[in-house]
Amino acid sequence: CLLVYYQINKYLKKYNIISSVQSEKQFIPGLIIFQTTLVNGIDTYSRLGPENAFTIRRYRDINEKYILRDRFSKKLFDFVASNMRKEAVKSGGEIIKLKFEGLREYNRRNTAYYFLPEFAKPIKDGKIEKKNISKEILCKQLGWNPNTPIIAIFASDLTDGVFVSTWSSFRDRFSWLRETLLEIKKINNVNWLVRPHPSDERNNVITSTISEYKKTCLDCDHIKLFPNDITTSSIPNLVDTIISNAGSAAGLEYPCFGVPVITSAESQNSGFGYTVDIKSKEEYFLKLQNIIKLEKLNNQQIELAKIYIFIIMKLAIIPVNLIAVSDIINVNEKKYWAEMIKLLDQNKHEEDLLMKMMKIQVKNNDIHTIDYRMIEKTNLGNALTKLSEEQNP
Repeated sequence: CLLVYYQINKYLKKYNIISSVQSEKQFIPGLIIFQTTLVNGIDTYSRLGPENAFTIRRYRDINEKYILRDRFSKKLFDFVASNMRKEAVKSGGEIIKLKFEGLREYNRRNTAYYFLPEFAKPIKDGKIEKKNISKEILCKQLGWNPNTPIIAIFASDLTDGVFVSTWSSFRDRFSWLRETLLEIKKINNVNWLVRPHPSDERNNVITSTISEYKKTCLDCDHIKLFPNDITTSSIPNLVDTIISNAGSAAGLEYPCFGVPVITSAESQNSGFGYTVDIKSKEEYFLKLQNIIKLEKLNNQQIELAKIYIFIIMKLAIIPVNLIAVSDIINVNEKKYWAEMIKLLDQNKHEEDLLMKMMKIQVKNNDIHTIDYRMIEKTNLGNALTKLSEEQNP
């Protein structure tokens, strides 16, 4: 780590670098490069979204080092809620509806890759066929009373994104998982479903949500593992509340259906009024003990979640003509670079939409690139300029 730091620090000074562009900023050596550029007063630009449709997050100060890329400014959120509310609520509602219906043909330019609905409708994933299910059938399968509330615990990836938030009630995600399971053993006036994170199986981890469940909860009839043959679209009709450490997707999607989501660490959704954000262990455990009293979200809170979906999945997703679409994991490099050369020959970078939007972003000193054409259509250009001044006094 020190070697990378000294080396990059030397290069920054030797070559008079004025900006840094990097996609990933949390792992080594990317993390060291990211923070070193900020310490040296160099702006860093980091992408958020799929490979050919995304926003750019601008970092300008070392105090921003733990701020999530997908955490948009509260002032931008309030601006959209006040000036574009009807359009944002409608668009955000349509996006989440398509996502939960599992429309595979849905344009990726209108969504981020981590929202892609790979198991949102009854399909065969090569192992298990997903199916829609009612609460009555689920409770019959698990031996539960259908009149008892069901609380879902959505486990987090235990290794990814651990140090990318400014606050957390727990030391790390594993501590949150273990202490939560120990606590809910004592809370039997509701039933609990524990849902492992998909990365546990994908990464073939040794310590996992399932292994912790088996150590702690096997003797508890009111705590079960979430069945893995249930579609995502069934979940809002099955559970009364969702618990997540800092789950960005859970905290954004399920509030759109009125399901309250409790979080114990900063996420992209914190502080916008549609999640229950808890900043201490004492408050967190007290909330779990009284979770049966938690009510469904009201219409205003549901609208706030849809507004954020509109921002992150439409307003801030800029299509890029200069980057080829490719498989994220299994990349055919020869084919990819051939396509990239073809695109560069066919398109002029100065005419690319992202380039045009970024010029406005830099001029306005904005945090994220957004599609300023949507603002212009509503004749809110002056209001947005004022907003930019308030974001960056």
